Parts: sequence; C-alpha cells; structure tokens
Amino acid sequence: MLATLRFSIYLLIGALFLQAVLSWVSPYSPLAQPVSQLTRPFLRPIQRLVPPIAAIDLSPLIAILLAQLVLMFL
Repeated sequence: MLATLRFSIYLLIGALFLQAVLSWVSPYSPLAQPVSQLTRPFLRPIQRLVPPIAAIDLSPLIAILLAQLVLMFL
C-alpha cells in the first residue's frame, strides 16, 4: 500500500516535470495535452494562490516541492 502511494507520487513528480519542460520547449506537442490534463487538478489550486512572476508560472515547482515533502513524511 505504502509502496503504491510512493510510486504514484513519483509518477506525479515526473508528470509535473514533463509538463513544465513541455510548456517551455514545445507547448503544442501532442504529448502536452494529456500531461496537462493529468497535472491540472494539482496545479489549479496552487495557481490560484501564487500568481505568475514575470509571466513565469511557478506552480509546477511548488507542486513538486510539496510532493517531495509528502514523500519525506511517508
């Protein structure tokens, strides 16, 4: 059970990282839409609290840090 939860969080971190890189490099990639749909529920609440700074969205970075914190407590 715990291993499955850890694996799920690692997959989320990977998807968040991929979404951030794709948004900078190739936002119209065929892979960008499914990854965005997967990460959107985790990023929306953070985006409401933290506005973009100089047109840079920091929500993926914050979400990755929060996921790392959850992994540390598991």
